[in-house]
Amino acid sequence: MIRRFRVRIIAAAAAAALFSAAPCAVYAGTNEETQVEIMQAAKNFQDTLQTLESSYYAASGETCNVESLYVSAMRGMMDGLDPWTSYFTPDEWREFQAGLTSASDIIGIVSEPMGDQYVVQSVVDNSPAQEAGIQPGDEIVQIAGTDINADNMDSVPDIIAAQNGTFNIVIMRNGVRKTFAVKRSTVAIPSVSVKKVTDVDPNAKAGNTANIRYVHIESFSDTTGEEFAKALASMKQQGVTRIILDLRGNLGGYVDQAVDICQDIVPAGPIYYYLNSEGTDVGATSELKTPPFSKIAVLTDSNTASAAELMAAALKDSGATVIGTTTYGKGVMQTVMQLPTGDTYKFTFQEYLGRDKEKINKVGVKPNIAMDYPEFFSQPLELSNNMTSADVPNLKSALAYLKYKPGSAAGSNAVKYDSDTENALKRFQNDNKLNATGYPDVQTLLMINHVLLTALSADNSEMDAALKVVQ
Repeated sequence: MIRRFRVRIIAAAAAAALFSAAPCAVYAGTNEETQVEIMQAAKNFQDTLQTLESSYYAASGETCNVESLYVSAMRGMMDGLDPWTSYFTPDEWREFQAGLTSASDIIGIVSEPMGDQYVVQSVVDNSPAQEAGIQPGDEIVQIAGTDINADNMDSVPDIIAAQNGTFNIVIMRNGVRKTFAVKRSTVAIPSVSVKKVTDVDPNAKAGNTANIRYVHIESFSDTTGEEFAKALASMKQQGVTRIILDLRGNLGGYVDQAVDICQDIVPAGPIYYYLNSEGTDVGATSELKTPPFSKIAVLTDSNTASAAELMAAALKDSGATVIGTTTYGKGVMQTVMQLPTGDTYKFTFQEYLGRDKEKINKVGVKPNIAMDYPEFFSQPLELSNNMTSADVPNLKSALAYLKYKPGSAAGSNAVKYDSDTENALKRFQNDNKLNATGYPDVQTLLMINHVLLTALSADNSEMDAALKVVQ
């Protein structure tokens, strides 16, 4: 079974989640009264800036100059808005753009901090990292002789990018320190892949699935539409009439690419509507009179976000069956404005609604066939003095999925770390050769992630449900 898993890091995915169309002109539609208010605010800002720059006394040694005050003011404006709106100095913007070429493009890993550890979340197939032996769940402790700790975790992609040729990566796996020689290479990561169903689901029978394909869209990069068009042409030549479209773990990307694909597979009509300060209108339409596929099953999870949700909603509203869990719920689009001084800000300029005008933002796309699974842990689990935590229900769900019989994850005691859950965790720790403290420390959570990944990778229940839909 081919499945991609990602710890929820939606904010990082905003790097690619920028809508290509520009919003209305800055002051278009602004009435005279508002323009006066803007001018007065600008005058107040200028006066305050001049006063602080000339008269502020830095008794504690803090920096107070025009640049630092300006940056603080710009950040302040953005910080008061939604999580997707942010300001970048020229250097930060260059780093932000450079970050789009990440360690996944160089050695084929996706990795992120988890507490005070830096953990591999996924490994690209046939990449240098996979060939070397690196696995999801490995904790990176050293790169080319540089120890990785809390002080330099944010620099790990830069440390990897600075390497040439072959270099060593040291990891911890199940308490054992291992060293791997990894050869730097440019990893071409296609965003669209197509496979026969029998290559994905061992339960499938070739004779019953000859006209069905499994299609996985990893993300919506600037080439995804073109990749899908080529795949679609090939599928048509092979007589494919039904697909299972996997959007699990797809954090979104360029909306225009999702629209391009929808125009190839969604029947005639609106693809989505948009809502902004001027009202609601059709965002994009399909003119397709005869869709290429008679049946589509769409696989989603809680990491299906942004442009992927737009696609899932358009397909669901067109008769496709969505299977899995409710999607993330990011139904807003951002655009970028660069200032003459080189600094940049991106901001939300519209919300999108589904083909049937249903709300997606903060709601998500609900599946027709719900199949809930535990989430991976992306941060330490901290228990309060009365042994409760908002993360305890997911811990219970994970342990229950792995057959360890914890306390109930529902009802008033769902957030309570009870004795049944403690004992279940001790059994898990014993089985995985960890110190059986019964406490959900970071090492235990990493091991739960690792064991979950193995178990979920072998779980074909979603594919089995999808096959029933499209056969």
